[in-house]
Formats: sequence, structure tokens, C-alpha cells
Amino acid sequence: MNSPPDEHTNRRILVIDDNRGIHDCFRAILHSADSDKSALDEAEARLFGEATSTRRAVGFTMESAYQGEEGIELVRAALDKDEPYALAFVDMRMPPGMNGIETITKLWEVDADLQVVICTAHCEYDWRDLAKLGGSDRLLILKKPFDVAEVRQMAEALCAKWELLRRGRHHLEELEARVAERTQNLSQANQELRDQIAERKQAEAALRESELRFRQLAENSSEVFWVASPTGEELFYISPAYEQICGRS
Repeated sequence: MNSPPDEHTNRRILVIDDNRGIHDCFRAILHSADSDKSALDEAEARLFGEATSTRRAVGFTMESAYQGEEGIELVRAALDKDEPYALAFVDMRMPPGMNGIETITKLWEVDADLQVVICTAHCEYDWRDLAKLGGSDRLLILKKPFDVAEVRQMAEALCAKWELLRRGRHHLEELEARVAERTQNLSQANQELRDQIAERKQAEAALRESELRFRQLAENSSEVFWVASPTGEELFYISPAYEQICGRS
């Protein structure tokens, strides 16, 4: 079973774009989002009388790839190190390499949990192209030029969504493990019960065989004997010779 998720949200973000200036814009936006969040946390701490040192915001960690192929390798390497990205911003057009649709398709082949925002202008895409990605709930569209608040909101919401999905999967795995354990215990208990029933049947069969052997020996014996209760007040069995001598059955 996987180790339980920690209390911190995964805020690792990958930006895949052939324009280096776009990476600087994303870095500035995400850094500004962290600063705003820290200020809000500090204000909230003062309002509720809490120590600000205990309410530090967790910042975004952004990494860059300048072609789709490079981004795919970074996602694969991140998984190998058990440090997956929660979100990728992917440009629609990245000549001379693969475009955004092809890149996202490959990214999801490597990491099916990755949340993706495709960055595009109206002239850069056709809805038929986007349809190739299917009706995935892991994909959002960010239109150029970027809106700062929209980028921040997407980063916050999609990183939180990735974490909720991971926690939900972990909880489901725990439930499945408990069900499997209880099913195994129930199966073992049923097997023990079946074994006990089989043993009892064997004992009953052995007893019947013993009784039959005793009756055969007793009825062919000339000895006078009987089987009585411990007090001798009740007879359970008398031999044929006893019957002849005493005249009773």
C-alpha cells in the first residue's frame, strides 16, 4: 500500500513553451500569487490572534521546458523521483517540435493524473483539434493574452484538485485493503468451520462403525453381560445369553 499523503498540497508546476519570455511571465505571476497568499495568511493570523510564524504559505515550484519532447522527459523524470508535477501549462504552438495537442497526449500517457492548461490564441486552434483530447476533466484552456488573476486561480484550483484526487485514491486503496483483509478473514473462518464439520462427520461415522462392530460381537457372543447406567438402575443393553438366562429382553 502507498504511504499516506502528507498535509501539504503539491504545488509543482511545469511550463512548456518555446517562448522564454512566457516563462518569465508565469514565474512573475506565480511568485506574486505566493506573496499575496502570504500577506493574506499573515492578516488572518493577526485577526485571530495566531502567531504568523505558524501560518507560512507554501509557494509554487515552477520548472521550464521549451519543447514538448523536453517537457515529456521532465514529467517522466519527476515520476521516477516520486516528485510528480500537479499542473502543466502547455503552449499550443511550439515550432519546430510537436504541438500542444500532441504534447498533452504524450504527457497523459506518462502521468494520467497531471492537470493541464493549454495556452492558446483564437487563431491557433480548431475545436476539432481539441476534441482529440476527449472530454477530459483534466484540461482547461487559457486564452492569450493572459489574465493574471485567471492564471493564479487556475494554479491554485488545479493544484488543490490534484491533491484531492490523490487523497481520494489513497482513501479508496485503504478501504479496498480493509475489505480484502476482512474477506480473507471471513474465508479463513469459513474454512475452519468446514474443517470442524468434516471432523465431526468423521467422528460420527467412526462412532457408528464402532457401535455396529460392538453389536455384531455382542450378538454372536455366548457371554452373559450387560451395559448399565453408573448407578445400575437402568439397563442400556443386555446380551442374548443374558436374555436366555433371565428371560427378559
